[in-house]
Amino acid sequence: MIAATAGLMLTGCNKDDGADTAISHFPEDGVIRVTTNVNEAVLTRAGLASNNLSNFWLKIVTGDGNVGYNYFKKIEKQSSGEWESEQSMLWKDATTPTHMTAAVFGNHNFTDDEFAEGVNLTLPEDQSAENGSGIEAADLLVMRETTVNPASDLDNDGKVTITLSHALTKIDVTLTLGNEFAKSDLNKETDLTDFVVSSKGSFFFDARDGFVGALDNDDVNVKACRNSFTQDAKSVANYECIVVPSSHRKLTVSFKIGEEIYSWTSAEVQLKQGYKYAIALTVGDDAVTIAPNGITASPWAPQSDTPTDINTH
Repeated sequence: MIAATAGLMLTGCNKDDGADTAISHFPEDGVIRVTTNVNEAVLTRAGLASNNLSNFWLKIVTGDGNVGYNYFKKIEKQSSGEWESEQSMLWKDATTPTHMTAAVFGNHNFTDDEFAEGVNLTLPEDQSAENGSGIEAADLLVMRETTVNPASDLDNDGKVTITLSHALTKIDVTLTLGNEFAKSDLNKETDLTDFVVSSKGSFFFDARDGFVGALDNDDVNVKACRNSFTQDAKSVANYECIVVPSSHRKLTVSFKIGEEIYSWTSAEVQLKQGYKYAIALTVGDDAVTIAPNGITASPWAPQSDTPTDINTH
């Protein structure tokens, strides 16, 4: 409390030189309080966002090496909307910078050692649940190690904002059924089944720098979530899933219409971490083709990058 009061006395509004200095919002009780933000402009079914995130893991390391103020806690959203851990955490004082790292991945219980040394994780293969729960469980969010100055980086309520970003890769597929299917007896909505996207099955995750690296193992087929279906002369289905980022690999999409199996494979592509890829496919009686512009790639989180086209076949 003495340190907190001293910190408040050292900061504040100073107009002696005609300029305002930053006002500290350091809490009088010295308790670390957090609020969260997911770096995503628009909530889709594919993944976590600010309004459906319920918990995350937080590692705190005092910048001066004082381990008495180091913490590793699960932070959960309360019914009041506040984010809290089972036990309160304290700032060392109002001026010592503190390093913070955060992550969440489905029901995985991260450990302090995993944050410090990295961990091998497995991608959930079944993401097809209609309520989007499978997609949410596959979404890895991370705030890589960030230095927080309690004297200047807290909001008006004395809280530090934990900004989490998507660390894996999102795939969006728009599938258009050709006119020939309108002449068949298929119920296209129910007979379009077994929609899967190829992915690496596991990956190494380093929370400190947010790095994700695909492990050298066999591909798996991820069951994608269908979020819409429009039945017409040319019916359109939209699917989405989360896969492991990787480079120099071919991406395969396959599905069934009735008993017929269809498949499309890209040229070698690089699936970037934190990006989403939109693929427009058209299926006829015996072939699947891609739109002329190939795969469109854009940052999963809002950035200034211009979407790019990736050559495919």
